[in-house]
Amino acid sequence: MTVCFHDAGRTHLTPDYSLVILDKIMLWHTFNQPIGIMSVLATMIAGGVIDRFPKLRFGLLEGNCSWAPWLTHRLDEHWEWIGRLEAPDLTQAPSEYFKSNCFLSLESN
Repeated sequence: MTVCFHDAGRTHLTPDYSLVILDKIMLWHTFNQPIGIMSVLATMIAGGVIDRFPKLRFGLLEGNCSWAPWLTHRLDEHWEWIGRLEAPDLTQAPSEYFKSNCFLSLESN
């Protein structure tokens, strides 16, 4: 099964990167789209969802993709540092879950 996420609207991140803080659509859209998708990826991996459901695939839609190498590297660093305490059920590095279970899509103009 594949579950797809598309970031739109407000996020639950604090501070919320909404039009209240970033008052121009150019600023809001630049941050809100990828940050929402990044939080989905991080919580699905670090929360153990992919480990518990290894056949589940995640589509991350219209959130750009240039952040993916940085985020997966950063998640790997933190998994190596503190994963044994905060994510003891993960059996492999976060970047490996990303490679096997996630795909990204891009906006086209």
